[in-house]
Amino acid sequence: MSGGSKDQPTGRCAIVTKQLLDYFEHPLVCSNFCKVIRVNTEKIYPFWFYLYWQQAYAEGITTKYENQPSGIKNFQLDEFITSELILLPPREVQEHYSNYLRTVFELKSKMSFVNYNLSKILDTSFENLYYDFDDN
Repeated sequence: MSGGSKDQPTGRCAIVTKQLLDYFEHPLVCSNFCKVIRVNTEKIYPFWFYLYWQQAYAEGITTKYENQPSGIKNFQLDEFITSELILLPPREVQEHYSNYLRTVFELKSKMSFVNYNLSKILDTSFENLYYDFDDN
């Protein structure tokens, strides 16, 4: 896992949901700057892990696991996973809170998608009007 920049550390995460996969016509693949992580679902609820990682990134914990031997920053995933402890409440508790927060996450995702599309509509509508006006 590489990349990042001066103002954006490596170690960001994303959760790939069925909704995300259904959005695209073609299968998705990871780039060489990404890593697929599958958790042991008997021990940790996947969305709980995602939320933990988001929190770790927001708090700057992931920056401790960066190195930069050349011009590109690298994230030391194995070191992060073996060094950081994740508090794991019972699986039922993880599932309960994760399901609640997933609802908020999905609403945020839908709102972002709507916002993106409304911006495109606004931009292209004005562009069409502008150039139509120019033709008259």
